[in-house]
Amino acid sequence: LVLPISNHREEIVAFLTREMYSSNTRNKYIIFPAGKSLPVYPTHRRTKSLILVEGIFDVLNLVDKECTLPVSAIFGTKTFINNIESKLQYYLVNGLQSVIILLDNDKAGNSTAEQIKQGLDGLGVKVAIANSLLPDSKDPGDLDREEVALLTKQLVDILEKL
Repeated sequence: LVLPISNHREEIVAFLTREMYSSNTRNKYIIFPAGKSLPVYPTHRRTKSLILVEGIFDVLNLVDKECTLPVSAIFGTKTFINNIESKLQYYLVNGLQSVIILLDNDKAGNSTAEQIKQGLDGLGVKVAIANSLLPDSKDPGDLDREEVALLTKQLVDILEKL
């Protein structure tokens, strides 16, 4: 599978490939050009809130299951944590007010969500971590339609309180 990844100006900046039917888990994802830092994707115009998930398959599953909230992938946490302000610059200059972090509900996901929250705290946006809303051992890419419907309602409630 090959996905073109575009920036906020709708310019294709990279291609993300994913090996779908191989036991090779080490190189499951390949970015071309190699080493290219991917933007937060997809871009949501004129949004005051944003739901951040780790990968594109998390976004695709939530959208496919009719989540109507602005969900974007950060394409890996390490690169995002080190460049939070620049990765979110488009949104920040366009009035971003709130962010919900929705990573895997495990030790690594919760630790990373806290690091992202700390990075966002100084940027003038309200932040919530919603990892605990996910069912045990599921990430956003694994949810079925009913789970996505429930999650969407819970995320709307969080946004209304932020």
